[in-house]
Amino acid sequence: MPGIMPHIRIVDTPVSGSSERIQRDWQGPGGWMQLEGSPTALYRAHFSDRGPTPYSPAEPVPSPWHQADGWLDIALQGTALQRAVWQALTHIPFGSTISYSALARWVGRPTAVRAVASAVAANPLPVLLPCHRVIRHKGALGHYVAGTAVKRQLLEYEHASDSEAS
Repeated sequence: MPGIMPHIRIVDTPVSGSSERIQRDWQGPGGWMQLEGSPTALYRAHFSDRGPTPYSPAEPVPSPWHQADGWLDIALQGTALQRAVWQALTHIPFGSTISYSALARWVGRPTAVRAVASAVAANPLPVLLPCHRVIRHKGALGHYVAGTAVKRQLLEYEHASDSEAS
């Protein structure tokens, strides 16, 4: 996935009111996803009806969102806490995990673990904003939008890919 997954750049493009909505299918590392955005920024992704196909080779994110400079421009609409959590997700290293409680401390809300977990669950761009890297404090996987099996496979894929790169 390194090389396939672009760097994420959060832009201040409004999600609502965009005159043109673009949809593209994308085969990511966890399966087929439907991507939605404007001509300038991606703002939503969800697993499509084609269903998850774990361990599938990921393709680059399609145009117009994947920029020539290697960055992926995304626009996020949510509460201040949600946006802080989603921004923090972009900094979890590939092949690593973090607990919900550690993420809550990271975003400066150490007593708001449940609210942080809710923000993770509301992630509008699963895989791209790697919420699958957030686990429970005792190592249990927790929930995932595409199911626990896909979350486990994404983490195993990243760990294997990270080990091969070393």
